[in-house]
Amino acid sequence: MVIQTGLAGTHATGKSLLADRIEMELRSTGISVQRTGGLAKRAAALGFPKMNRHTATSTEWIITAGAAIVLEAELDADVVLIDRTAHDALAYYTAALALRGEHPEPDDLTRLQTLASLHTHRLHVLLATVLDPDAPFTAPPGKTPPTPTPSSGHWSTSTCTSTWPTPTSNTGRSPGPATARPSPPPWPP
Repeated sequence: MVIQTGLAGTHATGKSLLADRIEMELRSTGISVQRTGGLAKRAAALGFPKMNRHTATSTEWIITAGAAIVLEAELDADVVLIDRTAHDALAYYTAALALRGEHPEPDDLTRLQTLASLHTHRLHVLLATVLDPDAPFTAPPGKTPPTPTPSSGHWSTSTCTSTWPTPTSNTGRSPGPATARPSPPPWPP
């Protein structure tokens, strides 16, 4: 069994830092990890609109391309870290529509919600990062500030302890028993 872990949240909320930390911890125990991501850049390179110009078509491409990448990653991993779930794409789409003062076509929204649900039903763990409105925030270069734009914000940390299911190794190595680990110290380190 491959463990799918989804990381959700807007840009600049610490998803990459969280993924780096999870990957480092898992690899240190001999568990093979694959990471997915970069779909927005690939979509833009292909000519699909993104961010505040998201369309139903660009969102559908991101969701379905993400599903294919996860399936490929599962071929050689015990754990797949999914940087941006299908629900992120759906959230960016609905936020873009709201920013433009538009409403989704009901059929488009139903189709995209169904695709997002089908794509994420196999997640074992879903972690979401959120903006902290009390921390200073500047959108990264080339990024649209999150909507609604907070007067300030940065990533918010939360602590949790979870028991990871024992993956069935695709790599022929035994990853060892599942263990409950204490929460890591708050980020940034």
